[in-house]
Amino acid sequence: MNNQKDYTIAEFFTLPSEGKVYSELIDSRVQLRSMTTAEEMRRLSPTDHPYENLCSIIDDCIVQGPPISSYDMCLGDYQFLLYKLRIVTYGPEYSIQTTCPYCRTTQSSKINLEDLVVKNYSEEVEKYKEVTLPVSKKKITLKMTTPKMLDNIRDRLKEFKRKTGDKTLDASIIYSISSVIDKIDGKKINEAKLEEFIRNLPMKDTNIIANYSDKLNSMIGIDNRLDFICDMCGLEHKGNLSITNEFFRPALDI
Repeated sequence: MNNQKDYTIAEFFTLPSEGKVYSELIDSRVQLRSMTTAEEMRRLSPTDHPYENLCSIIDDCIVQGPPISSYDMCLGDYQFLLYKLRIVTYGPEYSIQTTCPYCRTTQSSKINLEDLVVKNYSEEVEKYKEVTLPVSKKKITLKMTTPKMLDNIRDRLKEFKRKTGDKTLDASIIYSISSVIDKIDGKKINEAKLEEFIRNLPMKDTNIIANYSDKLNSMIGIDNRLDFICDMCGLEHKGNLSITNEFFRPALDI
């Protein structure tokens, strides 16, 4: 973590997890400074681990914070820090383009990232950490996904394709599900046995795990769902805020 410089902006934030989803309770207060040109150069560098790259930048921009890398934080905390880093660096105004699903008209608009709702930790998070599967009756304990886990899934998929040479078989469901399973019936099992377990799991059970994992991860972080009204047809529609080039390289009205 870098010391604050005179020419950078730094602000204090509280992680939405409140530090309560980790193996030990951590201090959730974070002071974040703005990015420098050197960090933008790193962000633009080619990498096989995009999350690791961004997390290293976030970590370096943390002036004060918990003793845990953003690479090992839950996705909600990581996403929160990413948005706050953008706000501290460039401000909250964000230009976006949306396409109406009814008349297909594309329109430009500006939103304030500070107005997005933050979903903070609540006790309800805990009920999605365990699920009893409807067919096999196995009790599954789930882990929250981290940026590191997403990079690891990417690596495992590349290795799978390299070993098998089969471009028609998509193993992402195996690695995605295995990455979020912590215990089966209260016991940890090794990676090989876990993958075999998932391969033989009824798809109804697999779908339950995937849905519970998605719900668990979505309980914390920034709610990027937005409501839009089309300028052409006047109809309302919903959409998710996506990260485009405008996020870290906003155009200026000059």
